[in-house]
Amino acid sequence: TWRQFVFRQLEVQENERIFELDVNVGAMWRYNAARVPKCYIKQTALTESSIRYLRQRIEQVEWPATPEFDYEVIPAGKLNLTPDEYDVVFAGHLFIRSAEIDHVLESCRNILKQDGRFYCTAVGKDHMKELFQLVHRFEPTVHFFNMDSIGHFSYEVGAEVLERHYSDVQWHRYENHWQTDDVDTLFEAIWWTYSDVRIVLAGREEELRAFIKKEVAKNGPLH
Repeated sequence: TWRQFVFRQLEVQENERIFELDVNVGAMWRYNAARVPKCYIKQTALTESSIRYLRQRIEQVEWPATPEFDYEVIPAGKLNLTPDEYDVVFAGHLFIRSAEIDHVLESCRNILKQDGRFYCTAVGKDHMKELFQLVHRFEPTVHFFNMDSIGHFSYEVGAEVLERHYSDVQWHRYENHWQTDDVDTLFEAIWWTYSDVRIVLAGREEELRAFIKKEVAKNGPLH
């Protein structure tokens, strides 16, 4: 899966210090728990509530090598990070902070040791476009905020952006597809994506489910 693919790229070694910017729910570490060595992992999120939820999910896992997890809230905006501390900095889906991308990349570089490694992930500009098109056929006024961000940092332009700050940039492409005709799965994917869908479609949940069911019956599984 994608999480295992990303973890393999990190090549985390025993006793290394890792800094992770803007963790979601710690999924990459949790899905690779058996492979995580004894190391120090500082996890950060935008809000206190995200940190509480993240800590809860991490503490539910049995970690064979007992890595040490630490947590910090780092709000959007200027990063104030202590320099020269970490062997690895990982920024998953860096487009989330694309509004201040150069500042973020410079800050991440400054907290790396001399021989440290920076990793990030990016999606392509057409990422999940079929799902977004499905939503817009139902309600054209829904706005997908992550699509705004991807324009600034995506698979197509990411190397150029990174080369402004890092001397040896390598991209590892992961290709995959997702196909389903399950109405509940599609509804959940739409409802929890980075968008204003829950605001615009408040009170119209069953109407949306009925629309998805009709589209699947007409066109088959969404690919």
